[in-house]
Amino acid sequence: RQRHLTIPCEMCIRDRVQGWLALGTRLRPGDLLSFVRRDAATARAALADAVGRLCRACPGGRPGAVLALGDVGRGPGLFGRAGVEAGMLRGLLGDVPLVVVDGHGVVADGRRQALATMLVGLPGGGR
Repeated sequence: RQRHLTIPCEMCIRDRVQGWLALGTRLRPGDLLSFVRRDAATARAALADAVGRLCRACPGGRPGAVLALGDVGRGPGLFGRAGVEAGMLRGLLGDVPLVVVDGHGVVADGRRQALATMLVGLPGGGR
């Protein structure tokens, strides 16, 4: 079975002298690799876009509550300090009940890493 792995560049170890690259996973023949470079501005824009899509999908244009699940590559390492995404979400969602979980793993669907914060909207909005 072919796998498509997305590898954040900051999670790779490069040996420029030998030309080696350590990925932290075993590769199989036929695996497809994508390398991505994360940056804070793109992450902020993607989160704002995700909140917009979530709100448009909710009755009344607003979820009743939101659960945000972030992966290990986000947070202080990406934004320079803790709480940036939680603050953004609070600003975008207003007084919607909000739970933000900073994970120590990667949000993925079994084929490729999402490299983002996953938002789960719960019913009850539309005030």
